[in-house]
Amino acid sequence: MASQENPELHIADLVVMEPRLRRINKAQESEDFVGLCAEGDGDVTGWLVLPRAEGTPRAIQRRLANAAGVVFLESEFAEQEILDSVDGTVSLLYGTEGLTRQDVRRAVDELLRRQPNLTSWRKLSTIGQLSPGLVNPAPESEILSRFARFSGDSVLLLAVDGRVIAAAGELPARSIARSLSVVTNHSTTTLHVGRWKVFARWLNLAGESPSFDHGYWLIRGRQTSRDADFDDPAFAALEELLTASLLAQRNIQRNHVAESSALLMALCDDSSNKEEVTTTLRRRGFSEHAKMRLIVSDSVKDSYRSDVRDKAFAVAQDAGVPLVLGYVAGRTCVLTTQSGSEAKIADVLFGSVGLSDGFDTVQEGPQAWLQALVAAVVVERKHSLHVQSMEFSQCSAIEKAASYLGQRGLEDAVGQLDRAISSIKDGEEMFHAYEAEGFSVARAAKVVGVHANTVRHRLESLAERIRFSDADLVLWALWKALRPRMQR
Repeated sequence: MASQENPELHIADLVVMEPRLRRINKAQESEDFVGLCAEGDGDVTGWLVLPRAEGTPRAIQRRLANAAGVVFLESEFAEQEILDSVDGTVSLLYGTEGLTRQDVRRAVDELLRRQPNLTSWRKLSTIGQLSPGLVNPAPESEILSRFARFSGDSVLLLAVDGRVIAAAGELPARSIARSLSVVTNHSTTTLHVGRWKVFARWLNLAGESPSFDHGYWLIRGRQTSRDADFDDPAFAALEELLTASLLAQRNIQRNHVAESSALLMALCDDSSNKEEVTTTLRRRGFSEHAKMRLIVSDSVKDSYRSDVRDKAFAVAQDAGVPLVLGYVAGRTCVLTTQSGSEAKIADVLFGSVGLSDGFDTVQEGPQAWLQALVAAVVVERKHSLHVQSMEFSQCSAIEKAASYLGQRGLEDAVGQLDRAISSIKDGEEMFHAYEAEGFSVARAAKVVGVHANTVRHRLESLAERIRFSDADLVLWALWKALRPRMQR
């Protein structure tokens, strides 16, 4: 038997030291070991043991039930034979790629030599093991998978809204997400979810824009009573690499969003270089023979949500159409081609959503923006729980007129009426209610909280100042709703 006085030896460290060693079972209650020995050297309690190749793997586990762990070698036992006979609470390791008993001894000896600088070595070695995952197409998933392989724990990365970003192991993601949704202290927390003991650490990405998603939960779970050490150097290395990967992707995403937003703003602007917009759209897969459509969400606070982007692009990919998603005047704006999938894209957006008519050229972009915006405002004004989106073609004639007039035309058309209403006591509140309640004096009075005669007097007072009709009030109300939204 070879060991050092009071060494700090952990099976996870050994797997990092010798990557050809693989875990066969999950992390056990205790993962510490005194040293390495061969079966027959003496009492194996607390030791990592190289067994005699006598009997079945299950029989060997029973013989060495008091050991901290057992190392099986590929040259002596078939992996499937061991997998089929996992038994008891002993940690099982499997040596692959020609690993010998001497190689295992050298790895343990190297661990013993690292004892004076164990903390630094753990972190650096873990970074060395995990960092190749950064070049993987799904870096977070690969990093978690590598960590789970040598730690024996199950790990999970959740977005703040409970979406699974990456996972390795069998943690119940939905149950954990529900439990974390009521946690107000975003730092570290411990939960019991079914048979799992869950340790969650909040990753707050420094310097991120508040318009983007806020932070992530990094979760480590095990089916033992042993607590997780959040100060463990290996776990710290995992945090650092995940944070670096998430920040890098966030910066790429932010640049992509900025480029898409600039393109959409140029499309919706009368004074932009339309040739440049056309060229950029061709590079993004838009055909000159396909009609385009703009989809606008009237919700500001839900802008810049990655889950919305992912769902919209998934719908477009299924339909085989190009898609540009950005933000115009702080509102989610989507450009795609007419394919029949536009309603599905609208369904994944938040707030009231409007869809423009199909248009052929980028010169029609500003008009399409107004069409979609008017349709979104009409949905918002309906206050219906059953209607979340509307096609511009479904708008009424007066609602369509608001779009065709544009910002300047609307101001010219209703400016005098607006000034007359403003000159009347409580005029704006009164006439908003009157128009919204279908020109019912009784309902408007109830909404405002006045007598019906007060509403009638205000109507008479307005009629003395300017000639108007109910349609004029509809156009005025639309203008009041559209004016702040048209400012870019």
